[in-house]
Amino acid sequence: MNIVIPTVPHTGTIFVTKLFISKGYEQIALKETPTQDKTLFVGHILNCGLTHRALNLMKKYPAIIPLRHPYLVAESWKRRGKSVTDLVTAYKKIPRLFDPLQPYYLPLDVEDREDYLVNIEKGLNLNLSHDWPVVNSKEHTSELNWKEIEPEESIVELVNEIRPFLDRFYNRS
Repeated sequence: MNIVIPTVPHTGTIFVTKLFISKGYEQIALKETPTQDKTLFVGHILNCGLTHRALNLMKKYPAIIPLRHPYLVAESWKRRGKSVTDLVTAYKKIPRLFDPLQPYYLPLDVEDREDYLVNIEKGLNLNLSHDWPVVNSKEHTSELNWKEIEPEESIVELVNEIRPFLDRFYNRS
């Protein structure tokens, strides 16, 4: 079974990819052609071409989208010297374009993240259990809580705009 992993940079791309590589999956870019039936189509949804390619692939294959709260992602981008303009654009695509195709989500920064992983395992009939290692956190944002970050105005506006989507993961009772 092929799987699509469309992501916003610094939301958990490497983490999710490693779950499947350990199960014998081949990782390729969204724009590549698979050579086997256990392929991960992986890529950042920053440009329109890759976004459209990911959406088309999702019509044929299941998808998993890793998530981190936009405040944490923005902090990671900021600490790496990146402008958050692309982050805002990419993150807005998830609820607007990707969510209607019903991907699996794996929010890495919530207490019940194991429940999301179990749902993915059941839905895809796989065993992906692991010990939740932090992967590629060069700027140590994995140690932060999104509630303690004071983001720039564009990120606050993003969160307000996509709040109904985010509330499914970050304001659960």
